[in-house]
Amino acid sequence: MYLPLANFLPSSELFARSYSGLVSHIFAVPLLPYRIPLTSLSELSGQIPLAHLHVLSYCVPDIISVTSTSSQINIVANLLAFTPPRYTTLPVSSLKAYLQLLSALLNVLPPHALEPPLPQDYRSVPAPWADDSDSDSDRPANIITRSALPPLDSRTQKRLQILPSPTHINSLLKPAQQHPELLSDLVPMLLCLNLVWPSRQDKVLTTLLLYGGGGLVREIYREYVRTTALGRDESLSSLMGIYPTCPLTTVIDRF
Repeated sequence: MYLPLANFLPSSELFARSYSGLVSHIFAVPLLPYRIPLTSLSELSGQIPLAHLHVLSYCVPDIISVTSTSSQINIVANLLAFTPPRYTTLPVSSLKAYLQLLSALLNVLPPHALEPPLPQDYRSVPAPWADDSDSDSDRPANIITRSALPPLDSRTQKRLQILPSPTHINSLLKPAQQHPELLSDLVPMLLCLNLVWPSRQDKVLTTLLLYGGGGLVREIYREYVRTTALGRDESLSSLMGIYPTCPLTTVIDRF
């Protein structure tokens, strides 16, 4: 399974292709950790070259294009099985690539795809961002079809619960505090998580708000908001102008 990665130089194109194939086809297998004997699972976990995840930076579009919704969910779950214990040892470039991959996967999943189905008749439910005033218009209501989402095994659901958990988010915020350049990839991933898993928004945003006694929010405000028209409380026309791109201001707005 990992033999090509052991035989090719990390700087080679063949290594990047092999790594992309591992994620696209092997990590897409449902319940991958449960299909491997424990001794082999430990060996696999130790042999996956997570320190070289940065080679996937240019492969993310290809991974998304060749995988289905079900496969994308499985990739997220299997990444969570192998990667979190090594967050603190990953190079910044590899952690950035990991966050970019998670963001891309979450971005293409339909809302509620990571949640178990509703116990009642869930053929369709209004999208959480739908405006009630739209009901009087001629255009169709914004509807999410829950019954069309791929079913999730209970073990996959349990694995996915790691993603929005405060413990997991804090484990990502810690290296981001040490390496601020990670914030530009971490925050988009969390925003995508909020969109695909709306019932966990409060948990995710509360964790961000409380981290470091509110220090993260103060840092975001000081570094990215205070110097803009938003921080100077200027007129609405100024706020609608063009400013340096910063996804972090979206988080501040939510608070």
